[in-house]
Amino acid sequence: MNESIQIDMTIAVADLDILDRYFDPQTLISVLTQPDLKALKESLLEVVEDKDGGPQIGDLRISNWQYDLSKNTGKFRLHFAIDRQFCCSDTQSCVADYVDFSFVKQPDDHLIASATYFNWSVNN
Repeated sequence: MNESIQIDMTIAVADLDILDRYFDPQTLISVLTQPDLKALKESLLEVVEDKDGGPQIGDLRISNWQYDLSKNTGKFRLHFAIDRQFCCSDTQSCVADYVDFSFVKQPDDHLIASATYFNWSVNN
């Protein structure tokens, strides 16, 4: 198991969209391709030590969006849930977590986002 991972993503987004004061950063999740979304979720699961209950990543949302036009850089926080369904009972569990991304806006209507995710769970 990895204690931390590096996550890199390329996200298609038009310059005019992120400059719009009404830009909704949630749209970044919807423009991810299915392979990119699957890779993101698998990367986050790599750090989950306890695999009981078949953990799945869900409930992705973005907050803390910041973009510096003069530097073409920014950052955002990706929140997610680690959902579990235990097969031997009706028990379900969910743990919320997040990872902070920084990004560079490319001139070809893409942004390159990267983050290091560390699992802060304490195992006794």
